[in-house]
Amino acid sequence: MNRTWALSCCLVAVVGLSGALRAQDKAPVGPSRRQLLEGPQFEGPPVPAPDAFKKLMKSNDAIMSVDAQPGSGGDAAAAGGPSGAQTTFRGTLSENLGAMPDYDKVLMNVATLKMNFAEIESYLTGTLKSPDAIELAKAGTKALLDLEKAATAKDRIGSIRAQIAVAKACRDCHIGHRILVITQPLQFSIVP
Repeated sequence: MNRTWALSCCLVAVVGLSGALRAQDKAPVGPSRRQLLEGPQFEGPPVPAPDAFKKLMKSNDAIMSVDAQPGSGGDAAAAGGPSGAQTTFRGTLSENLGAMPDYDKVLMNVATLKMNFAEIESYLTGTLKSPDAIELAKAGTKALLDLEKAATAKDRIGSIRAQIAVAKACRDCHIGHRILVITQPLQFSIVP
């Protein structure tokens, strides 16, 4: 019985590890593969985020909570969120996509996010002029259209998949273009 249990645990671990390795788009960036911050976007100081832009990001965070990683010391930990290394979505969209989805509220979340993404894309196109960030905003908008379509069809799994795609677009843009400026209080700025 103990051998069967041990063999089963090993098999589950191997299958889980192989799935995780296959799920990675690229090999993780190690110290020897990191790229220096070079290029025209790093020639000047980061651009302070305008108040209107900050307001859009706070609105998106209330709905998506993209950066909530409990246990990582971020705002989720400060809010008493669960500990661990898993990313959780604790915004209103996740609440609305719960066990008994409220698709009317999901569609209201989508309408707000679509409006915010249009303003974000306008800022990135007109003021910041960052082709990469513009493409990421467009990817987020496409994922929002997929979310709207799935929510209209009352497809919970399709809605959750689209929610993850929106979160990925947000995360990728934040990784590439958001920078923490060490000030008192801490502030975020934008790298084109």
